[in-house]
Amino acid sequence: MLFVLVIEYLHRCLHKLKYKPNFNYHPRCEKLRITNISFADDLVIFCRGDRESMKLLTKEFHEFSYATGLKAHHVQCKVIFGGVSYHERQHILADTGFAKSEMPFRYLGIPLSSRRLTIQQCRPLIMRIVTKIKLWAARLLSYVGRYQLIRSVLFTVTSYWMQIIHLQQKFIKDIEATCRSFLWSGKEIIRMKAPIAWEKMCGPKVEGGLNITSLKKWNMDTLGKLFWNIHKKEDKMWIQWLEIYISKVMMCYIGKFQHIALGF
Repeated sequence: MLFVLVIEYLHRCLHKLKYKPNFNYHPRCEKLRITNISFADDLVIFCRGDRESMKLLTKEFHEFSYATGLKAHHVQCKVIFGGVSYHERQHILADTGFAKSEMPFRYLGIPLSSRRLTIQQCRPLIMRIVTKIKLWAARLLSYVGRYQLIRSVLFTVTSYWMQIIHLQQKFIKDIEATCRSFLWSGKEIIRMKAPIAWEKMCGPKVEGGLNITSLKKWNMDTLGKLFWNIHKKEDKMWIQWLEIYISKVMMCYIGKFQHIALGF
């Protein structure tokens, strides 16, 4: 309950910026008057990249910090610019005391970017899987034990990412290759050819498979939930933002998803 009150107070402090004539919203946030998104200790604040707007925003945040005792960590906090001159950047960095950063940046554990994520940017997900495999590989699990670990743990790790991001097929194949190697050899290093095709193992048991989740299909299914929300939950802020700023692109994707759904 206390956390909710703190977030509400932060929202009210930043909401007062709309009454400041010299404050300019971020170009992609102006119509909805969005100044921030936050969850737990992850906070992203938006404004136009001019010095005056940044000063007003920083002032309101300092008021919030003074009242709650919650302050920004200058080492962890970064400023990301887009279309801002070099001299303006230097003034803003000097005023805030924060360091400059670039996209993608992590929010709620997911790297966010204005472009499609590359294989390298998704590499932390692979590393999490490899770390879990190394932890269990030393315990000399049987085939059945490794099979259960893949089903219950390794695919759970990828599920969160897949509900948000459309992963590239090459990246999905890398994950499957790592899991396949662990299943047959007990190690994360891909050294041997699998005796059974992975597509066969993803099939149902009645057809001779092991009922392992197909990441490609699971990714499509979980993203379908987002399209359903776009269609049904028009009161959500992120859906309103999509409709205002990228409605044409959104409708294109919805049409594509409906075509895929009908194909099933």
